[in-house]
Amino acid sequence: AYLACRQGGLNVVDISNPYIPTTINHWVHGNSNNLFYSNHHIYLADKFQGLYILNVENANNIVLEGEYDTHSYSRDIAIKGNYLYEVERDPSDLKIFDISDKSKPALLYDEILYPDFGGVVAEVSVINNYLFLSTYATFTGGEHQFSWYKLDDPLNPELIGIFDETMLGIRSFDIQGNRAYIGNSSNLRILDLSVEQNPIPM
Repeated sequence: AYLACRQGGLNVVDISNPYIPTTINHWVHGNSNNLFYSNHHIYLADKFQGLYILNVENANNIVLEGEYDTHSYSRDIAIKGNYLYEVERDPSDLKIFDISDKSKPALLYDEILYPDFGGVVAEVSVINNYLFLSTYATFTGGEHQFSWYKLDDPLNPELIGIFDETMLGIRSFDIQGNRAYIGNSSNLRILDLSVEQNPIPM
């Protein structure tokens, strides 16, 4: 198991005995917010430094393969093929990188998503041909939203729909099939996404 532990960095935990998880290695540099694992690599979203790409094929010897300083507060990461989608706060930004060469991630897209309302991007997920985002307000009167985009062109996300959850706030979400499960400050909301532009609360 791989854990992003803020100031504790990346921790590698042996869970072969689930009753006695054991930390076997760690990699500390900056402030690790979140991570994405793919094909023996950890893609790490760092609060202060942006993106790190780590080779963890040998869990006892973590190797830094690439990095990109975004000069912003990196929140979360998702990957589709050779494209990495990274979201940031202050401002709420979406960056898309080409990671075909892991030693030199190349920034291909950089867009502020929500310039007109008081919310910051919290979480990103890419499933099949869609990108999903959640945002939360940082002050009273700001907006909490769950939104989704088509990725027919992976470098040009097309906004499809927005679900406004301003009254309760959004903390996290998961997608299973045509349903979105959204956790807010007090309960669970379920959306039917089978009609792309018209989400139906269930």
